[in-house]
Amino acid sequence: MKRKSKVKKILINVLISCLSLIVCFSVLEIYLRLFHKELNPVTTIRHTTPTAENEEQNIRALLKLPKWINTPLSAQIYERSCFKTELKYNSLGIRENEYPFEKEQDVYRILILGDSYAEGKEVLFEKRFSNILQDELNKNINKYKRIELINTGIYGYCSIQKLGMFLRIGKYFKPDLVIDQFFINDPDENLRLFNDYKILTKKRIALNIEDTLPEKQPFYKSLYLYRFLKFRLSQVSWLRPSIKRTNFEFDTVEIPTYKIIYTDRYAPEDEIEIVLRKYDISYMQMYQNPIPLDVYYGWIITYAYYIELKRLCKEIGAELMVLIIPHAFGLSYNPHNFLIRLLNKQKIQYLSLETFFNGVEGIILECDGHWSEKGHELCAKYLTDFVQTHYLPD
Repeated sequence: MKRKSKVKKILINVLISCLSLIVCFSVLEIYLRLFHKELNPVTTIRHTTPTAENEEQNIRALLKLPKWINTPLSAQIYERSCFKTELKYNSLGIRENEYPFEKEQDVYRILILGDSYAEGKEVLFEKRFSNILQDELNKNINKYKRIELINTGIYGYCSIQKLGMFLRIGKYFKPDLVIDQFFINDPDENLRLFNDYKILTKKRIALNIEDTLPEKQPFYKSLYLYRFLKFRLSQVSWLRPSIKRTNFEFDTVEIPTYKIIYTDRYAPEDEIEIVLRKYDISYMQMYQNPIPLDVYYGWIITYAYYIELKRLCKEIGAELMVLIIPHAFGLSYNPHNFLIRLLNKQKIQYLSLETFFNGVEGIILECDGHWSEKGHELCAKYLTDFVQTHYLPD
C-alpha cells in the first residue's frame, strides 16, 4: 500500500512539474511574441481566392514555382520597431504586379533576380528601387512602347535559389535584360542548401531543381521560443564547429570553373568531391585569409552560377548585368574585389554601388540593417543611369 502511495505521489509530482514547465514556456512564448516581433515579423496572413479570369494563369504558374517561394496570392504584415509594411504576393509568389508571360511587341523587359534587398520588404511597394527604376526609365522612352520591370527578389535567396527562380519562372517572361543582385552573403548562403546539390569530381555540380513545393514546416519551428533559443545558441562560440581553412589567399586564389548539371541522379562511378557541413559562418570569419574551406566551395557555386546564368541569358537573347550591393561590415578583405575579378573574367558587366553609398547617412534602417527609402532611391538613381547608358541608348 505504501509502495502504491509512493508511486502515486511521484506521478503527481512529475505531472505538476510538467504542467509548471508548460506554463513557464507558454508565458515566455507570449512575452517573446509581444516584445520580440523580429523573431517572426509576419503577424497576419490572408489568402485570396483566384478568380475565373486568372485561374488558367495560376495553374500554369504553380506548375513552375520553385520550392523556395512565398505563398502565392497571399498578404502579410511585416513589422519591426522602425517600420511596418503590408506585403502582397502575386500568383507566382513574388512581390510584384501580375504580368503575362507573353511580351507585347516593342516592350523592353527587365528581370531582377535577388534576395531581401531586391524584395524590399522594409519599404512600400512603390518605394523599392525596382519600381522607381521602372518609372524613371519610362520617362525617357525612345524606340520602345514601354519598359516593364519584373522583380523576382525573395528574402534570403542565394545563387542556387536565384537559378531555380530563373529556370522555373524568370526565363518565361522573355526578358531583354537580366539584373542579378549580389550581396556579400551569397556564397555562404549557398552552403545552407547543401542537401539540394552535390559537388562532384570532374568539376561538376549536380543540382536538383525539380522538387515540388516544400511540405509544411514542423510546429516547433513556428514557435518564437524555438527561434530565440536557436539564435542565442548560435552565438555561443564553443558550440560552433571548428572552421577548416584552405591554403588559399583571397588576393591570389583562382576559382575553378565548374559545370552545373540539372539532375539528382548521377552515375555510380561519379564521386562526390566534398561533403559540405551545415553551419553558420559569420561575415568576419568568411573573409579572413586563408579562405575557409566551405566558403571556398561557396564561391565555386557562385562562380558556376554566373557562368550558367550568362549561358541561359544568351539562349533567350537577353543581356546580363550584376548589381553589387554595398555591405556595412568592417572586413579585413573586401569580397567585392574578388567578385569583380570573377565577373571580369567572364566579361559580365556590373555596377558596384559601394563608391556611391560610402559615407552617405540615412540609407540603412537601424532596426533592421536593410535599406531605407533613401537607400532605394539612391540605388535607383545610379542604376537608372547605368541601364540607360549601356542598354537603352538614344
